[in-house]
Amino acid sequence: MLFINSVLFIVFCLAGLYFLFNEGRMIHNPLIKKQDYFATGPQIFFILSIATGMCMLGEYNSTRLFIWIVFMAIGVFVAKGGMKFSLALIFYILYILYLFASLFVTPDKWYGIRVIAKYLYPLLVLLFAAKVTDSEFVVFSGIKYLLIMGLFIEISYIFWLPWTSWGVFWIVATFADHLSVLCVIALALFYATSKKKYLYLLLFFFSYSVISAVRTGLIGITVSLIVFFIVKYKWKAMPVVVLVFVAAIFVVLYVPGVRDKMFRKQMTAEEIVENRENLSMKDIDNSGRQAMWDWSLENYYQNNKIYGSGIGNLQMVFYSDENPFAHPVVHNDYVQILCDTGLVGLSLFLLIAICLVVHTFFIYNNKQNNQAIRLCAIVAGSSLVGILATSYTDNAVNYSLATYFYPYAFYGMALGLMKKYNR
Repeated sequence: MLFINSVLFIVFCLAGLYFLFNEGRMIHNPLIKKQDYFATGPQIFFILSIATGMCMLGEYNSTRLFIWIVFMAIGVFVAKGGMKFSLALIFYILYILYLFASLFVTPDKWYGIRVIAKYLYPLLVLLFAAKVTDSEFVVFSGIKYLLIMGLFIEISYIFWLPWTSWGVFWIVATFADHLSVLCVIALALFYATSKKKYLYLLLFFFSYSVISAVRTGLIGITVSLIVFFIVKYKWKAMPVVVLVFVAAIFVVLYVPGVRDKMFRKQMTAEEIVENRENLSMKDIDNSGRQAMWDWSLENYYQNNKIYGSGIGNLQMVFYSDENPFAHPVVHNDYVQILCDTGLVGLSLFLLIAICLVVHTFFIYNNKQNNQAIRLCAIVAGSSLVGILATSYTDNAVNYSLATYFYPYAFYGMALGLMKKYNR
């Protein structure tokens, strides 16, 4: 409903602006009961951003993204403290500069700017998080409100409560991608505290993608959990990795909603197992995605393999009548990157991810880092790989507020805490 989204949009913007320039206040300590701690205004703004990433706000979603980009950019300059650079951050800056350079060749500058904004936002989040995170309390306050919001949204979608159709939250598919982050956080907290409630929380979050039969979400969660165990246990993780993989296959075979969406022809689990040697990718139902990918690559990548056809060009084509498909997006971030910015763009995009994941691996396995730093690192690396997996069959970049925001936020928090303790 327009009225509800309008009110929330105004409240979010005013609250963000207020806290960004406010000295701060005492807020509840998430680690110690009946105790408060002093959080600066920018820190409260950051916690607010973490908690509200899944809020789409209907037709205000693009406007809110641009406003939050401005807020984050201001925050990077307003917040006190220096910056700890890393290879991932350096490659990210190079990537954004390359995207701006691509504006000179794109047929539509406005669509180019819109797409750049979705890649720019996680970079600003990383920089801002690294500058404002000088306390473990900020990390765990953000986690606390993020999990509360996640619980509220999942319950709302399970029971299909009225506000789920008002556009207040991102759609079901986006929430399924978002759950890659929440599942990893729940698992990390279980290992950090040994409290079973976090294990139950993990199962609850995982169950949503099964109940709603969102295959992309299942892929993202499965990949995130596998990476988590590899980072934590290294080569000893293989039995657990196999167990997670077998569990994912079990869901595909024995949950009717997932199985029926997975294959073009309806088959029982026994029929799939019996005919496994004869099955191919042609038997997988990708809801017409392969046709969109082939058409996009043929028309906007094959003749521009190195630099692509210009940032935002493919989105402009899918939003117009210049394509034979009914979908407004191509449902594959890698296809869009190749078509828009070519092999150079895709290489830089993947280099950012590789450097971040490798760096978080070393941060986590450095025993001199405290628990908060290591938790941020393993959440950042594991959830990023999971969201990268969802990007293969979804446009996760379009929903940066709810997806790519979080790995880079946790990576930035890890850098911020490392800067403090190293000093």
